[in-house]
Amino acid sequence: TEVLWTLDEEGTLTIGGKGKILSYTIYVGGYTDSPWNSFKESIKKVVIKEGITGIGDNAFYRCSNIEKIITPSTLKYFTSLEYCTKIKSAGPIGSGADYEYAYRDNIPENAFYNMQNLESFDVPDGVKSISRSAFEGCTKLKSVSLPKSLETIDYKVFTGCKELESIEIPENLKNIGYGNFIDCVKLKSVKFNTPNFIFEDGILYNIEKTILIENILDSAPSEYFIPETVETIGQYAFYRKKSIKTIHIPASVRKIEDEAFSKRSSAGISYCYFYGDVPEVKVYTFDNLSPSSITIYYPLE
Repeated sequence: TEVLWTLDEEGTLTIGGKGKILSYTIYVGGYTDSPWNSFKESIKKVVIKEGITGIGDNAFYRCSNIEKIITPSTLKYFTSLEYCTKIKSAGPIGSGADYEYAYRDNIPENAFYNMQNLESFDVPDGVKSISRSAFEGCTKLKSVSLPKSLETIDYKVFTGCKELESIEIPENLKNIGYGNFIDCVKLKSVKFNTPNFIFEDGILYNIEKTILIENILDSAPSEYFIPETVETIGQYAFYRKKSIKTIHIPASVRKIEDEAFSKRSSAGISYCYFYGDVPEVKVYTFDNLSPSSITIYYPLE
């Protein structure tokens, strides 16, 4: 990694070189060991040059006066913009947005993570994939437009987007990860235009209906029978969901992933019925569910 930086009199921090900008430690008092930490109050604009491939943790922690960020096409990973509260819009290079990006095929991991004032975003035409947690924690994000070119949505991409009300999934989407809509509490409308998934009762399945991917809308009946085609219940499938109180798990289910039924809230599933052999479960499948909060039933034979 070769990273060089300069800060001019107008408050423009220019970062160039090759490789990834390091991750930095937060110390008591809210300062970090980043080389520009002592000047963070003076930074108003950040220009990241071609050749930089990643930006590590806390690189711009509490740089609250940043008004503009320009990123290169070589960037594959971007850490949190938490506390960069003046960044309110995002768009391609030349758009005039607060955050100008040069992403072409992919929106990288954590690209807009915790960008808490971002209200809308149009993913550019040509983008084929959105990586993990790209919009996680964008608490004011209300609308997202996804292009027809999109084929892959990784996991936890929209987690914590509490103002997101609707989203339309394009026809060419082939892959979608787990936990993409955790804590999207205002989400009421999801339209899947792709033939590669089944979406019913607010719950998403793969096309074969062997994998229950996520209870997206949290609108299923209070007593829910998982279809007998399902073999795997995905990670975060019912994480922090409240509508289902009693769930019936058929003998076809062979695996339940981590935190599929994690409560982490005051409401959730109270009764769980199994109708076959005990499936493979992970360490945290029933995380935060105490014996007093859930009753699990198994067949006698």
